[in-house]
Order: sequence, then C-alpha cells, then structure tokens
Amino acid sequence: MRLRQPLLVAYIVVGIVVGPAVLGWVSAHDQIDLLAQIGITVLLFVVGLKLDLKHIRHIGPVALATSIGQLTFTILFGFSIILALGKG
Repeated sequence: MRLRQPLLVAYIVVGIVVGPAVLGWVSAHDQIDLLAQIGITVLLFVVGLKLDLKHIRHIGPVALATSIGQLTFTILFGFSIILALGKG
C-alpha cells in the first residue's frame, strides 16, 4: 500500500465516507447495524485466534492490576464530581 496502513483502516475510512455521516450513499440503518455487529464479532474472533497464551499469562497480572486501578480511579473521580455538583 502506498500509505503503509493496514487494509482495515481503508475499510473504516470508506465506510465513514459512504455512510450516512458524510455522503449518505448508504442509509439502510438496520442493515448497516447488523453488518457492523457481524463485522465486530468476526474481528474479535480473528484477534482471539491470534492471541499468544504465553504472552497473556505473562502480562495478565499487570493488566489486571492496571484495570482495577483504572476502574477504582474512575469511580472515585466520577463520584467526587457528582458530589461537587450537589447531587446525592
């Protein structure tokens, strides 16, 4: 490819351009939603097939600790904003 980008990036850009957000050439919302859900499912399946279990076992504890820390920070920060706005 000329821009040295994955083909997936081109698919996303073309989908945005011809979709209802820009040119509006495709406007069947129900069919687009169904195709989007199927596409995401297939993409996640392919990513799952390529995962290396040794790598997952190696980074698992770090990822778990990071996600728990991020979740705790988000909850506390959001709760403090709610309290600062005077909500109960």
